[in-house]
Amino acid sequence: MNFVDVFCNSNSLDIYELARNYGYKNTVIVDIANEILEDMYDGIINTTHSFYLKLFHIMLMVGTIKPKEIDLLIVDEANDLSAIALDIFNKYPAKQKVVIGDTYQSIYSFLGLVSAFEYYKNKGLHLSLTKSFRVNQFDAEMVEAFGKEYLSKSFKFKGMEYTKEEYKTKAILVRSNSDLITNIIRLNISNIPFKLVTKTKAYSLFEYPLFLAYLRKGNKGHKSLELRHIQEDVDEYYTLIASNKLSSKEVSLYSYLKDKNPNNNSLHSAINLMINFSKNDIIEAYKTIEQHINSNANLILSTVHAFKGLTVDVTELSSSVNNSLLRALAKIEENGMTVELQEELNLFYVAITRHRHRLEGLDDDIKELLSYLYNKHL
Repeated sequence: MNFVDVFCNSNSLDIYELARNYGYKNTVIVDIANEILEDMYDGIINTTHSFYLKLFHIMLMVGTIKPKEIDLLIVDEANDLSAIALDIFNKYPAKQKVVIGDTYQSIYSFLGLVSAFEYYKNKGLHLSLTKSFRVNQFDAEMVEAFGKEYLSKSFKFKGMEYTKEEYKTKAILVRSNSDLITNIIRLNISNIPFKLVTKTKAYSLFEYPLFLAYLRKGNKGHKSLELRHIQEDVDEYYTLIASNKLSSKEVSLYSYLKDKNPNNNSLHSAINLMINFSKNDIIEAYKTIEQHINSNANLILSTVHAFKGLTVDVTELSSSVNNSLLRALAKIEENGMTVELQEELNLFYVAITRHRHRLEGLDDDIKELLSYLYNKHL
């Protein structure tokens, strides 16, 4: 279904043209994807939300659907829109169109999302909203200093004056899904109730840890092609051990898998989880996912990406958030700015603007940096 989803989320009207643009030489894959789309259209197989949207998009663009002009059309989070959403917004008839968002919160380019602000640059009236209800006045000055240094020289960020500090809600923010799983397990072990905020499905989140938790020779039940390849490495390892061509005392299974799959970060992270926690801890954490997603607990666990747009009284940044910023700053110092590194700076900006009253977990080096920037800019 992968290429089906790629097409449905794109602004392309022709799946074969899109395939050519992507450099697909194997037309069999595209033919199968097209058959799936036709079967969904005919009701032979269940339709997906992305298919409904793509069908509306195509019918709107070619004129099959001709909606009446409306007075006002608004899109929020305009800094991170899918290509199809921007296409629909641009085509839909309206007397006035408004795009709302924060250009410095663009953090999803790796998903192929685009900015409506870039698309409509130098068009219409631009109004800057500089005051945030999310952050207190004191911390807002720190945010503004960071923004002036790394986001824009003209960056402005003003906070709210809170007369009474009420610490009812708290969020622990992490940088990656592997760090998310680590904290899920730790909170579960400590019997601490929490609400999980994630945009990743439970099985996808735990796919690699569960693969290792149930690891055995000759397992043929893997749906993922990548996991099937890793299973071949597992079987090969045990064959080498049985034939005395390899010693388990000298080379562990995990070391063997890491060497055979040096660029598979998901596998490496899952192996680290298996080293740090028991198999049962990981399985139990997976079983509790839905319970935590539906929880009303005042403690929230989330990645920074998933928490964008949300607010709590207190935010605690994990070491992974701090380390990602420090690595990004070191790379910028060494090789200059790139799109990916700019997005890492944007992500840290999102992370430090989720709290009303207090921000916890800042690395000492980052505290020192923010203090320096405050004195420099303010």
